[in-house]
Amino acid sequence: MDHMSNGLDDLHPRGTFRNIGTNLSTPSARVQIDQVDLEILELLTADGRLPQKKLAERLGMSAPAVADRLSRLAQKGVLAGYSAVVNWDALGLVTVVYISVKLSMKIDRGPIMSCLAASRGVEEVTLVTGGFDLLVRMRVRDNIHLREILMDSIWQMEGIDTTVTMISMGQPPGLDPNRRLLDEVRRELQERSESGE
Repeated sequence: MDHMSNGLDDLHPRGTFRNIGTNLSTPSARVQIDQVDLEILELLTADGRLPQKKLAERLGMSAPAVADRLSRLAQKGVLAGYSAVVNWDALGLVTVVYISVKLSMKIDRGPIMSCLAASRGVEEVTLVTGGFDLLVRMRVRDNIHLREILMDSIWQMEGIDTTVTMISMGQPPGLDPNRRLLDEVRRELQERSESGE
């Protein structure tokens, strides 16, 4: 073992994670928000098209004060943008598929992640821990569409050892992750307030 080795080279051959950092998003630094910021986020996640004037009315604030808050939230990266929520079912992409991917031991993970992210129907590619290396979430029209993507694209990628494909059978109605996550933030704000932070 040379003086630079940490003994892990046998577990992860040199190069398998060399470019991984360029293929992962960088987590944002945590931003402190207050109750008003939280209320703004709750209103916008419920209706992203809410005009600033209406937002100000609902908050009991002036429109310029709300504009300042929105600008600050955007500058700090809390508001990453505004986008439409598309009902993919209405456009025929009704089946959600999760694919667990195990990669060959000596293959560089970064380029495979980029290649998977560029594949048809892929919504998300995530580096994960456990028995697999990657988790891919995608949308397809039907089983024939899924088979085409798997056989013509994903299974043809050099370095993919094993895949396990799971087809979503549905989700509970009214599932709103924004609401639940903002509730978590609200609880943290209350705990900080009660502890005097």
